[in-house]
Amino acid sequence: MIGSNNIENFLSNWQSYRKGEIFIELANKRTEFLRDQAQKVGSIKDVVLLISVTIPNLNANIDDMIRRRDALKDTFRSIGLSTENVNAQQLLKFLRVIFGWPEEEHSNINQYEILSEQILSGDFSLFENDDCVNVNDDQIFISLEARKRPAEWKLSAMDLFLGNEMRRDEYIKSNFLIHFGLQILPNQAMERTAAITKREALERNINAGMGKFFPDIQQEAADLAGVVAALQSGDRVVNIHFNVIMFDKTKKLSNLHRLLFDVKTQWMVFCTMQI
Repeated sequence: MIGSNNIENFLSNWQSYRKGEIFIELANKRTEFLRDQAQKVGSIKDVVLLISVTIPNLNANIDDMIRRRDALKDTFRSIGLSTENVNAQQLLKFLRVIFGWPEEEHSNINQYEILSEQILSGDFSLFENDDCVNVNDDQIFISLEARKRPAEWKLSAMDLFLGNEMRRDEYIKSNFLIHFGLQILPNQAMERTAAITKREALERNINAGMGKFFPDIQQEAADLAGVVAALQSGDRVVNIHFNVIMFDKTKKLSNLHRLLFDVKTQWMVFCTMQI
């Protein structure tokens, strides 16, 4: 999920439909206000959700991958989420904005070059600091990562995923990139055996009276019992990766560091609670 304050194309398109001197003047004032809200305040963003399905096999059947994609699109459509296919040119447009490439300067895709080598501009530079990364001397990146598995899921907190816009200073003011990765582990039999073995070991410890010394062991055993039951019914073991990156212009350095101080604890609590 990419949230960018670059909304100029939406403003220009909306403004082009205003006719008449009075309405054009009102549209100019309105677009200027919205532009300030996006660039200075950070309360308006163009948010794009990119979903990719990959198969770790160079010999994968393209038709099978297309069928997988169409099945996934049908699933999203059934819950009211419309999707569209992204070609190479659109993908580069989304990714280049992250690395400071102005949207109006995007060049066309070169069919004879590797796609990954066309994401960065020719003058791209990067410098790593203790608490951030500077890009091209005019951008700064701050990364937050989920630390540990939560004790429980809290569905009631999901509406605060991007912050509470109804309360002051509880939304992400900078541009952001949120990456959620789900990887199906290749050796499911080994993972299933490991879960069963661990469950049996915990049950032996509980029967031996270790529960009074380790109160959490009962909860862990109950969790593993649920995991084993799910695996035996056909579910699979997966790795989940969750990362939040905030980025903006260097001139907003002080604001970003204050944002990091204010948001880091909230996001770490959220990441720990949700993932």
